[in-house]
Amino acid sequence: MRAAGAGTPIDNRFAFAPTRGLRENRMAYRDEVYFNAPAEPEVPFDEEEFAGRLQRVRAEMARTGIDCLFLTSPESLYYVSGYLCMWYQTESPMEWPPSNGIAVHVDHD
Repeated sequence: MRAAGAGTPIDNRFAFAPTRGLRENRMAYRDEVYFNAPAEPEVPFDEEEFAGRLQRVRAEMARTGIDCLFLTSPESLYYVSGYLCMWYQTESPMEWPPSNGIAVHVDHD
């Protein structure tokens, strides 16, 4: 099959998805960058500070009877792990669930 007025054949695999090849190339590049070019870790606080923060959270959980705490706000994620989240639920439709979270158990990691 040839395109009207063109001298090159049409590839029928892309007849219903004209951007399929472009998307596949982008996905391959994304995977290459993700797996082969990891960012250097940024450690916002030392291990003692991390342990102290987690200990304080767990002490408050034990005091109030909470067995498992699921944190989703950027501030909470940063406080217990140093993870800097760039997106937050309030900027999205209410139908979208939080995309990041950390579960903290009261008595174990």
